[in-house]
Amino acid sequence: MRTEAQKAAHRAAMKRYWERNAHKRMDWAKANPDRARQIQRKFHGQPEPTRLCPATCEICGAPPTTGRWKKLHEDHDHTTGKFRGWLCHGCNISLGYFKDDPKLLLRAAAYLEST
Repeated sequence: MRTEAQKAAHRAAMKRYWERNAHKRMDWAKANPDRARQIQRKFHGQPEPTRLCPATCEICGAPPTTGRWKKLHEDHDHTTGKFRGWLCHGCNISLGYFKDDPKLLLRAAAYLEST
């Protein structure tokens, strides 16, 4: 069994390794998305979702599309890291394009209604 000092030294060595081999980390994360997400939460403080993943997007109600975006995304507040909900790819990136700003989204909705 390792001591705390040995564990810390091992973590530091692994961090240096992955910093030098970032391309390998990205390839691994693409091949193992579920495990990569678990590791991201564990080591970078991203909280677990507070509710189970539904079958459809919480904004548009559509199921996740097939192909590259087969799963719903875990939407979170980028300043606090707090989980907000489950979104399809389109809704998730749309919120990002509007900088997660409700006022900007309301202006966009008013624009669409006026045309």
